[in-house]
Amino acid sequence: MCLDSAHLWGAGYDLLGDGWERVLGELADAWQLEAPQLFHGNDTAVELGSHRDRHAPPGEGKLGRSFFRKLLTDPRCAELPIVLEIPPGDGNVLIKKALARLRRWAR
Repeated sequence: MCLDSAHLWGAGYDLLGDGWERVLGELADAWQLEAPQLFHGNDTAVELGSHRDRHAPPGEGKLGRSFFRKLLTDPRCAELPIVLEIPPGDGNVLIKKALARLRRWAR
């Protein structure tokens, strides 16, 4: 099972509020999983519930640092692989910045 933070936000799950717990509860009820098996760690440039998908690098959108710290420090997600779907930038500079930011927030 793979979840995407930008898609969840666009679908109306308030990941800055109680939406993360709601997602995990629905995942447990429907799939008997404590957490997703893979996560697309995208920030988003759209409004909550907009039903749109516009990715942004982690920390550079509506979800910001708050959601990603919540995800990265949640013990249920300690082994969760995260895929970034952002443009790499010249010399992978955007990926390197995003990874450094996520590593810092995971501490």
